[in-house]
Amino acid sequence: MATKINVRSPYFIKATAETGTLSSAVMSLYIYDGILTTNKGTVKYTIEKTALSGTDYVVFEISELVRDYLDLEFNGIYESSTSPEVDPVRWVESDIVITKTESGTATSTTSNKLEDAAGQFTANVKVGDIVSNTTDSTTASVTAIDSNTILSLSADIMASGEAYVIKQSSASQSGLDTNYIAFDGYGYFEEGVNPELSRTLLQSNNTIFRVSDFNTRVPVFTEDTSSVSFLYKGEVKRVQAISTSTNTNAQIDYVTVSGSDNTDSYKQRVLDDGGTFEENSLLDSFLNAVDDGLIDELYINSSSGTEVVKIKTFPCSKYETIKVTFVNKLGALQDFYFTLKSIESTNVKSEQYKRSVFSEASLSYKTYQHQKQLFHSNGDDAITLNTDYIDEEHNKVIEELMLSEQTWITRITDNQELVLPVVPKTKSVTYKTSLNDRLVQYTVDFDMAFNKINNIR
Repeated sequence: MATKINVRSPYFIKATAETGTLSSAVMSLYIYDGILTTNKGTVKYTIEKTALSGTDYVVFEISELVRDYLDLEFNGIYESSTSPEVDPVRWVESDIVITKTESGTATSTTSNKLEDAAGQFTANVKVGDIVSNTTDSTTASVTAIDSNTILSLSADIMASGEAYVIKQSSASQSGLDTNYIAFDGYGYFEEGVNPELSRTLLQSNNTIFRVSDFNTRVPVFTEDTSSVSFLYKGEVKRVQAISTSTNTNAQIDYVTVSGSDNTDSYKQRVLDDGGTFEENSLLDSFLNAVDDGLIDELYINSSSGTEVVKIKTFPCSKYETIKVTFVNKLGALQDFYFTLKSIESTNVKSEQYKRSVFSEASLSYKTYQHQKQLFHSNGDDAITLNTDYIDEEHNKVIEELMLSEQTWITRITDNQELVLPVVPKTKSVTYKTSLNDRLVQYTVDFDMAFNKINNIR
């Protein structure tokens, strides 16, 4: 089982010697996608640290190094098995070799032995440690501790007068993880050091609001989640088994409540299938009255128990429903629907200079010429979105949305689906509760993460 790490917060690895005293340690860090171990490739970083005076350990912090290799893009497709850009996790392997203070010079020559009359091997060496001959740069592992001054080795590398040091590999140290799976998540201050967070449901809220006939996705961690049960009014409608995999592209499963994995509504399903959607008042009335994926509970099942997710359905709104997708606290994509009034605006910026339009030759000027000339004109679009009336558990969602560094909105036109990058403009919010405010509803401002005029070169 790989340990989950959330690389927007620090992740610390402490190296100590199981026996003897640590002098220094070298970490070889592998960061990769694909199949666990098989695709690990070459070392990305090698870090050496020496123990401070009076200590017998060193601490490595790896989050910032690992996060450089996470590059999540969202194009409307959630399952990374069909879209390589949506691969939000990476395997991480840390191989640590510890150099102990135990060192010396061989005093006798015996085949496959290290003999040092001044040795203190019984207390400072264990089977599996590495003897490094610093005279000729050869190594062998310890197969037995014969006495306080004699070690049995896996190869004949030591002769009288040759110097050595004792090392320990993390692969031989019990209790020290070497394989991790990195998510672009984070922990809060009160959650302490190295929080794994949930190993099943990859979102903080256990209540979801969906729009009638709209799809809803729930991200789960496939390593620990065994199945998801879909219920309506206490009756199990279906059960979806969750498959485990050693490939990074299958560590998150976006379980869908209705429809296909990557469509949100009937209209979008028609367009994705290559059809033409014609607006029709009778069809609109029918679609508003029919919900082809009505579910009110999900059971996220694992060996450690069952986590319940409540699903509440809104009726269709007279306003355009706009879906916002963001990378949440646990490093997974999460959808949130804004169903009330939206307001769009454009802010234009430009520079100007005052030019001369006077002609000395004719002692005149053209009245239709610009004396004040603009240049470098461009615009920034913005949109203000309003949630429906939700419960206070969604304070967590609003909080994570504002803290997210990657956010998109999805809009469906008559002939295509547009996924556009946005930046949350709202930087502060007063959280509402049913006790204090009776109704919980939020307004969030977003800036489009691009210029109005295409100036990409």
